[in-house]
Amino acid sequence: MSQMTIPESSSNRIHVAVGVITNNQKQVLISKRHEHLHQGGLWEFPGGKIEQGESSESALRRELVEELDIEIKKYRPLITIPHDYNDKQVCLDVFNVTAFTGRPKSCDRQELLWVDICDLKNFSFPAANKSIISALQLAECYVITGAIESSEQCKNKVQSAVAQGLGLIQLRQKELSDTDYLALANDLLKITRNSDSKLILNCSLDLFIKTNADGIHYTGQRLRDCRQRPLANDKFFSVSTHTLEELQHAVDVGADFAMLSPVLATQSHPGEPELGWEHFGDIVKQIPIPVYALGGMSISHLAVARQHGAQGIAAISALWNDL
Repeated sequence: MSQMTIPESSSNRIHVAVGVITNNQKQVLISKRHEHLHQGGLWEFPGGKIEQGESSESALRRELVEELDIEIKKYRPLITIPHDYNDKQVCLDVFNVTAFTGRPKSCDRQELLWVDICDLKNFSFPAANKSIISALQLAECYVITGAIESSEQCKNKVQSAVAQGLGLIQLRQKELSDTDYLALANDLLKITRNSDSKLILNCSLDLFIKTNADGIHYTGQRLRDCRQRPLANDKFFSVSTHTLEELQHAVDVGADFAMLSPVLATQSHPGEPELGWEHFGDIVKQIPIPVYALGGMSISHLAVARQHGAQGIAAISALWNDL
């Protein structure tokens, strides 16, 4: 794993290494901040300030020994979150810790709790932590439905996706009438409701509110016309973007996560300029919400996508067509 050292030029912001510690029961460890601290009384994920010249990974190891008396054994980057609290600017380098030695205990007398990931919404966190919760709830692969011969075929493919543990599915069927789309969406919800998978609808808001789907997806054009979050916070708001400016607008209108494309060349849009991994990573690190890499993706790109700050990959050809 690469070592990301915080340069001296970024000293105007407080950089923090955060450990999201999860167990096999899909629980995460949270701690309560002391009342006298900044954002005191709120719950948080363990971690602490990255010292000058220290890598985020080294700070993570040190902080979890000092705070919890544990030594981490397995971890990966989850998300980087820049956030402005007005009185303080922070940048959180967040890691998902999945293996450690020792039994967590509070060395600083903070209250500790193991909480189901689905129940994190019931606790009050600092604003910068909202995207951590989203990242924990979202899958690594975002499946977008492609061409179908029939509704039955679509249902069979979604059933296969659920069985394979593909936890995020977008129903994109522009050729269907509203009536047929709504009927298909409701049929698919019967499949996903019995699993951990989430169904996102790529449709009008009027059609979406007639369902109990997990979220709505806005195309780039609909995002450009959007001036405020279109639905309640208990549903996901997903968007398509192509530039840093569009991603910043997505954040401004309350999007929970986004797709950024095209990262690589695609057969569907030959000749369209591609971002490339380095530019993709430079953009994503400036955005405080989870971002999926889209365009030319395959399962083999998942690791490199994560290395460049992505939540994961999104695809039609590499995910939907192989079901």
